[in-house]
Amino acid sequence: MGLHDFYDAFGRELSDVDSGNPFYSAYCEKRGIECTRLPTAEMKVDGRELFGRMMRSSTYDPLVVEAIRRIRETGQWNVIALTNNFSIPYEAILASPPTATFSPEKELEFLGWANNGGPGNPALRAMFDDFIDSSAVGKRQGLICVLKSKY
Repeated sequence: MGLHDFYDAFGRELSDVDSGNPFYSAYCEKRGIECTRLPTAEMKVDGRELFGRMMRSSTYDPLVVEAIRRIRETGQWNVIALTNNFSIPYEAILASPPTATFSPEKELEFLGWANNGGPGNPALRAMFDDFIDSSAVGKRQGLICVLKSKY
């Protein structure tokens, strides 16, 4: 799937209140939390804008960061990030022909990938022994991974 096709599909799926509301309601019920008032009217999520914000974000949960640090500190485990995102290869974006409304270099900058060679900024990648893009290896969210000792 191409980058712009992904943006369109991402925005369309997130805008679908008829499908999203029941999933969110079930999530709240399972977690035992109060479900906030959900949108009932048609809404439009800009898939490109939201994905760009997510890719440029550098805010991490401090409890998760500390857990990763402690696990790595033991020296017993390799800590590998399996992302839950779409990632068209950096090279494919860079090789895309520019148009009147699209510049590969500007798109990489918009995603925060201009200086990284792809998703995941260097500080994020440095937290892990390896960084695997789920879409590149054909895995999806919810995959159960087995951790194996280094020894």
